Amino acid sequence: RIPPFHESSVSTSPVESNRTRSLVHYDIFSLLSRLSDVTNADVAAAIEFPHLRRVDLANTRIDDDAFSGLPDSTNSRISLNLTNTNVSAIELTRTKFHSVYIGLNQFSPRELKMIREYTLVHVGERFPDFE
Repeated sequence: RIPPFHESSVSTSPVESNRTRSLVHYDIFSLLSRLSDVTNADVAAAIEFPHLRRVDLANTRIDDDAFSGLPDSTNSRISLNLTNTNVSAIELTRTKFHSVYIGLNQFSPRELKMIREYTLVHVGERFPDFE
C-alpha cells in the first residue's frame, strides 16, 4: 500500500520548494505507475496531494470509487492515464480532470463526446513520460 501523503513534507523555501516538489511528484508518480495492485483509496489519497500533475493508472483495477469523494475543483491540474481501467464516462465528466488518456474503443462515441465537453481527451495516444 502507498503511505499517506502529507503536504508538510514539502519544503516552503523558494529555492528548495521546486526541487522538493519535483522529487515528491516523481516519487508518487513512480509508485503509482509501477504498482499493479493500486486501490481506489491509494488513488484518492494521491490525487489530493497538491503538487501532483500526472498519474499513470493504465491497466489497474480502479473504478469510479477512486474519484467519488473528490471535489470537482481539485482535479483540474491532473492528467491521468486511464487506459484499460473501469472508470466510467459519467465519473470523468463529474471530476473534470485536466486531461485523460484512454484506450481505443474504451468508450462509445457518445460517451467520448460527453467527456470532451469537460476534459481534454487523448484516445490511443502514449501517456507522456515524467519531465
